[in-house]
Amino acid sequence: MATGVEEILEFPELLRLIELVLTLYGRTPIDSLKLDGDRHHFDLLQAWEPEEQGVRAHKGPGRNGRWPRPSG
Repeated sequence: MATGVEEILEFPELLRLIELVLTLYGRTPIDSLKLDGDRHHFDLLQAWEPEEQGVRAHKGPGRNGRWPRPSG
């Protein structure tokens, strides 16, 4: 019976996706990614400051585990 880690290691594409998500959340440096081709979009994402453009972070589910209803 395989553990979660063993299952992930069986799929290198999944491992690369996890590395990408960790990088986008700032958990690993972008230079640690093995990128092919143009890095331009990754550089733009790294330099982006959403607060400067009025983008608010989503708060996620409340204490009851439910997502808030959309306003409007």
